[in-house]
Amino acid sequence: MQAPEKRAWVEIDLGALQRNAAAVAQRARAPLLPMIKADAYGLGATPVARALEPLDPWGYGVATILEGLELRAAGITRPLVIFTPLGDDELGDVRAAGLTPSLSRAESIEQWRRDGGGPWHLAIDTGMSRAGVRWDEVGGLTDVIGRCPPEGVYT
Repeated sequence: MQAPEKRAWVEIDLGALQRNAAAVAQRARAPLLPMIKADAYGLGATPVARALEPLDPWGYGVATILEGLELRAAGITRPLVIFTPLGDDELGDVRAAGLTPSLSRAESIEQWRRDGGGPWHLAIDTGMSRAGVRWDEVGGLTDVIGRCPPEGVYT
């Protein structure tokens, strides 16, 4: 029996990716933070990051510590923000890898501060209920955010 013919494929034009990203950056008039999590959605995180480097993005978004480590090993030095929830037991690994965590719990923010602080981003849940502090509970973080302000906030 012959193997079935492949019916689906993807062809990546990194030049088109660069042109599209440049157009977005020009219109936004702000530095980009491309999401290249999940291996750049199957396109290859390292080749995509390398293709976007000439556009001088602010950093890149990843889903896991391992994704961040892969990009660090490939020589990517820009900020790498982890956009999925982390356990408090993972914060040491995040710090050691030079990654930026997304945090949303007072205990996690406080631990990050106690262990040396550094850049972090506040994740706010505005309705998908997947990650982040609920939008109507952000006020409960005022004290800890005052002691350890985030570098960025997203939803």
